Amino acid sequence: MGLIVSWILFLAPWLLLIPLDSQRVKKFMPVCLFMVVLYTVLFQMAEVWNWWEIHEENNIFILTNISSFVYGFLIVVTLYMFYFIYPNFWLFLIANWIIDLFQAFVVSPFIFQKIGLLRWALCQTSDSLL
Repeated sequence: MGLIVSWILFLAPWLLLIPLDSQRVKKFMPVCLFMVVLYTVLFQMAEVWNWWEIHEENNIFILTNISSFVYGFLIVVTLYMFYFIYPNFWLFLIANWIIDLFQAFVVSPFIFQKIGLLRWALCQTSDSLL
């Protein structure tokens, strides 16, 4: 089940880009690529400092310690946010805050962890909090 969800999070969001204007998509793609670089560094830091573990058996074979949602779902959500909210900075901050809270407190603990895509390691060891 986890491997199927991982592939869906990797491939399916890209289909949502079909109805969008390609010129505007190209305009916002550098922001999305920058975000991917930041998240790749974040996942590398998480592996070194044992913040969470990505279950490799439920992940795409080319991604070992980075969740597949970074290269699929997260890119498309970021692109959609910039596509529809770009001129209004304050609306962008509020929308980004809401989406980040939803991902941090609902999606990661209740969906990704239950399916087996990741496991929080930091919250389970008391010595890492000191």
